[in-house]
Amino acid sequence: MSQLVVGDGGEIDIGDDVVLNNNFYIFAYGAKIVISMKTIIGSNLQIMSFNGHQMNPSNRRKYDQPNQFISGLIVGSEIMLRF
Repeated sequence: MSQLVVGDGGEIDIGDDVVLNNNFYIFAYGAKIVISMKTIIGSNLQIMSFNGHQMNPSNRRKYDQPNQFISGLIVGSEIMLRF
């Protein structure tokens, strides 16, 4: 099932002539994701603006620690992303 999900502080900007194939998942949380014009997103591809857990393995089970966020993601024009 394909999904576009926007959480707190997130934004998704999709340009003209973008093709989103089957079962894609784009999740913007705390940052902006930009997919520029004439881009093809292949089947089963996931794009997320955060990693969902701490990068340091010793902190991954410490649930009082905030998740690690990226500052944003820009996919350039006329790009093909596939799994």
